[in-house]
Amino acid sequence: MATNTIQILTANSPEVVPVTEGFFIDFAGTQDSTRIFNIEAGAGAENLDPGAVVNLTGPSSSFDYARNGSTLVISDGDGNISAEILANPNQASTVTFDDLVTSVEVVNNEIVFGGLSFADGDEFDGAETDLSSPTFEITPDGDDAILEEGEDLTFTVTSSAEITTSLDYSVGPTGVDPTTPFDFDGGVNPSGVVELTDGEGTFTITAEDDDLDEVDETFQVVVNPLDLPDQTLATATGTIPANDAPPGIALPDLSDLGDDFDDLIV
Repeated sequence: MATNTIQILTANSPEVVPVTEGFFIDFAGTQDSTRIFNIEAGAGAENLDPGAVVNLTGPSSSFDYARNGSTLVISDGDGNISAEILANPNQASTVTFDDLVTSVEVVNNEIVFGGLSFADGDEFDGAETDLSSPTFEITPDGDDAILEEGEDLTFTVTSSAEITTSLDYSVGPTGVDPTTPFDFDGGVNPSGVVELTDGEGTFTITAEDDDLDEVDETFQVVVNPLDLPDQTLATATGTIPANDAPPGIALPDLSDLGDDFDDLIV
């Protein structure tokens, strides 16, 4: 369907821009790169600047993809444009489907999207194409991820693409001596949302400071796309080391003991 609305965003426009069913909007102006576009099924957004975050409704297999000059065109099953995104070698855009998050970049004069390289005029049928997400990494990890009782530990999530997106993170038990929720602040396993900007974001977890005699306990950190818990993007492990000594036995000085040891105090 052709554009039926022209919209010019300003510096005061909302950060999140909804595009509702029936509207096919041409976004003019220069403010798109700092906005999040939530595009419903049966709607479309054209002329989106590099750096925009585009959230589409539906799985990646339900769309078709094509390069037209310097733009990546994402069309629905009826041939309507769902998103037209300008590509730029200096700034990536983020595209999120129901089943994955990926990016629009320029590498060696080709548009790279979902692990596919597009020369001008290339087209891909989403039903016959497997898109891929960028790779993600969580640091610190393993022996470098030590969370002392009563202290904080900050994790960094890094993407291989300079994308801007929101991801879910969660912390849970793992290993032979796993943590429990009571090892963390508030008595619950930490979880939340980490915001990535230009491919990087951080979040912090806190360990509870208890008086229990425990062994070193291990936990796992997992990052997923928002509301897609079955899609693990990256994992890391960490340890809460034991720091409480076992209770001792108090004994008097030997010189204070009587001959029959009746003064022994335990």
